[in-house]
Amino acid sequence: GRCAWVQIGGAMAKRQRTAPSPEDIVKGSVVFYNGDKRGVVRDAFAPLDQFWIADEQTNELIRDADGEIIAFSASKLQLATEDKQTTNSSAAGCARVLLIGTENHMLKILEEFGAPEASERRDIQQLLAVPCSSVGCVASCARFDPCKRSMCNREECQLLQLASDGIEEAMVDLARRLRPDIFVDIRPFHLKQAAEQIGPDMNQMEGWYCLSAVTLPFGKGDIVTASGWEKYWMEEVRCQIDLGVSGEAAREENEASLEVTARRALAESCRIGLSDGLWSDEEQFRLRRQLGLDVPLKFWDGPETKVFVMLLPEDALSYKGPAGIMFKEKNKINGTAGKPTITSLTGDPTIGQWKDMQDQFKDLPKLPEGWIRIRSRKNNEVYYWDTRNNKPSYEIPLPPGWTKQKSKTTGKVYYFNAKKRKSSFEVPTE
Repeated sequence: GRCAWVQIGGAMAKRQRTAPSPEDIVKGSVVFYNGDKRGVVRDAFAPLDQFWIADEQTNELIRDADGEIIAFSASKLQLATEDKQTTNSSAAGCARVLLIGTENHMLKILEEFGAPEASERRDIQQLLAVPCSSVGCVASCARFDPCKRSMCNREECQLLQLASDGIEEAMVDLARRLRPDIFVDIRPFHLKQAAEQIGPDMNQMEGWYCLSAVTLPFGKGDIVTASGWEKYWMEEVRCQIDLGVSGEAAREENEASLEVTARRALAESCRIGLSDGLWSDEEQFRLRRQLGLDVPLKFWDGPETKVFVMLLPEDALSYKGPAGIMFKEKNKINGTAGKPTITSLTGDPTIGQWKDMQDQFKDLPKLPEGWIRIRSRKNNEVYYWDTRNNKPSYEIPLPPGWTKQKSKTTGKVYYFNAKKRKSSFEVPTE
């Protein structure tokens, strides 16, 4: 979740007390002003060497004795070094993924992700399938700027209108309860940036959709516990209902490349895995040639963040695995007949490996035939897998004839078998 603030702040956090040039200072830079006072650059205009600073503690713009807002020059500021965690994160880099597929692909992905959540804030609140032909903005919209709370013309921008139609009012209400101190609205964010980078060919992709992750602003409880870059990012940057790309993540120390980070981001954000073949530049180039598209495979957002643009072939095969929905090329499914063999595309053990790892659950109630337990790598929770039908369950499976009931008088859960005329407060095993 720190990808954006690492990218905004990381480049400026590498030198201790340097004398910056105007070009070194950007919105969000942490600086020293008036000696040892720390602040955050709220706005910057390098051509005129003018910068407006908010105090890091009060978040108030710096004013002179007459109450006028001060425009600092670069010579009056010094760049600050952030804490060790921020510096390490920025060195690691970040990855984002934009997944583009057909309507059929998107229906399967949305079904796997589940219904939008409007009761509490989550890392990803909702997924939207946005037609590629509608992703571009109009001339009256401003270009992407992560520090602007509004960039699009509500009356004319088709992307903003589509997002407004797709996001439920209950989610908008939740977002505004999270930040009652500011006006919160829907904002095309990293999806807008990706559209600007990809160019006009995206709008020619009739029948294709971009998978967009919707995020909500952070609540005051999260903001007050943060500091420095992270606090600025939470409070001033990610403060709207943002229409993003499909997934994003900061690179972890054990990840050999940003591609590995991107694959993890897609798995954790959307429960999607892509085969090695689909991730390959060769296959992605082939798809672009086949469709006659001039769409980049990837682009950089600043020096630290790499954005991957992944196309799914129209005939890509999908199936459910332990980590979510998996996609492979049609001619690369294991075997030549029958159901595809489930393989791991996200670093998780395969179903076959989980079958051999059931001893760790030997002290738990026995499961019906054909069912196994799987432990989620993301949150360490245990769920259940039907090996005969290749589908998961988050409720413990019951033997044939048993149903889960709740007492109307006590509210306690019990299990009932009508055929045997038996009931039990313990999970039945036969």
